[in-house]
Amino acid sequence: MSSLHLFQKNPSTLPSVFAMKKKVQAALLEDASADVTTQALVLKGTARAVIVAKENGVLCGVLEAKAAFKGLKAHWKVKEGQAFGKGQVLVEIEGEVRKILAAERTALNYLMVLSGIATTTRKWVKRFGKRVACLRKTHPLLSPSEKRAVFVGGGLTHRWSLADGYLVKENHVFALSKQEKIPYLQALKLAVRKAKKHTAIRPSNRLFFVEVEVRSFEEAVAAASEGPDALLVDNCAPREVKRIVAMVRKSHPRILVEASGGITEGNAGAYLKAGADFVSTSALTLRAKPIDLTLLLK
Repeated sequence: MSSLHLFQKNPSTLPSVFAMKKKVQAALLEDASADVTTQALVLKGTARAVIVAKENGVLCGVLEAKAAFKGLKAHWKVKEGQAFGKGQVLVEIEGEVRKILAAERTALNYLMVLSGIATTTRKWVKRFGKRVACLRKTHPLLSPSEKRAVFVGGGLTHRWSLADGYLVKENHVFALSKQEKIPYLQALKLAVRKAKKHTAIRPSNRLFFVEVEVRSFEEAVAAASEGPDALLVDNCAPREVKRIVAMVRKSHPRILVEASGGITEGNAGAYLKAGADFVSTSALTLRAKPIDLTLLLK
């Protein structure tokens, strides 16, 4: 289990805060390039507002909300990663009323979506332990924020991007088999060797894992023989995962086994009981229910 640190990237590996702020500014421009209602009412002066939780959750999205509220004073009552309850005030905002109204929806969208991911992840971690990971199945341009939300919730973040590790997948092997004119299993083994060789030319101050996707016991045996860091067992029943784990523990005990494909809260326990070191699922990012929050002027 100690090798699982390879699949838990700290948010310090995120793109720069500057890049994140640019995305928030783009979101603001998308929504509030012309606030015709506020313009029509000629609202002026300053105001105070609060964001209140309408249900329980775990807070995430503070960085994005701060960027949306640029030029306003924000006093956070709950820190990112802390749990909050229904009716609780998360933040107090002071400043020009027009700026508050213009930033309201963008800030809330980030907070609601990211808090939903953090809340869902925290629920899974409480039930299954720190053995649940997200995937690169995220919403376009939101991947760094959504990955951070999984981290905040206590889950494993896996790869932040394609640059964070070697994951040899079915399409890689298929393309290599066509290129080299060799059978799939032979190409699978060659792909692992190539990936391992390529790690030698990467920066020495970074850790890169080599993982390979397998879809059967036969593929698992072939891939494991080349000594990758992990096997991603995709779309196999728990009984097949158990068989693969037994083979790995006997012949290649250093290799981690990840179960993925169709993982839900209802069946994750069966895969972990079968011996998988961890499970990965898009449920943490793509199917997490946003937390209901509201902004009220005072």
